[in-house]
Amino acid sequence: MFGRTGCGPCNATEEVTLLLNESYVAIKVDREERPDADCRHVAK
Repeated sequence: MFGRTGCGPCNATEEVTLLLNESYVAIKVDREERPDADCRHVAK
């Protein structure tokens, strides 16, 4: 899940977070065990 930090009354961040969590699956890659996957999915 994506987290969020907001600016008080601003709901835009919360709406974007909800949309991302509904539409995408967050993954965590161990860079030391899978450097190939890390290179493929991290923007340079």
